[in-house]
Amino acid sequence: MQATARPMLLIVNQQTVFEYDRNQRLPGKQREFLDVMDQDMAQGIEVDGCFVEEPDASQKINHVVASLVHAHHDGNVALCKATAAYLALRSPDLIELQVVEDGEVFSVQLIYAKEEQSVDDTSTA
Repeated sequence: MQATARPMLLIVNQQTVFEYDRNQRLPGKQREFLDVMDQDMAQGIEVDGCFVEEPDASQKINHVVASLVHAHHDGNVALCKATAAYLALRSPDLIELQVVEDGEVFSVQLIYAKEEQSVDDTSTA
């Protein structure tokens, strides 16, 4: 019997606002879309107001985290699901995104299961 994977949570101002079920199986088209996201980001992304031509895995994760936070803020459920799926598959140890929103600015702390590590990132909304 396969173990049940822990969900990934988006927590905004200490309230769980979105939960991604890692146990759900993604259909082929959705998995392909995640590959397209990778291909698009490989062409370059904006990081802290600067264009990065060849982003590394960490920069891609942070970019997708920001997209998830913005999607939630805008009420875009489809984009929330897509970005959460990307994070769950590309960063399987990521269990929580703890966001503190303060007006137009938000800070994010990424919580990982295995290493009990966290990464802080502050961005504008």
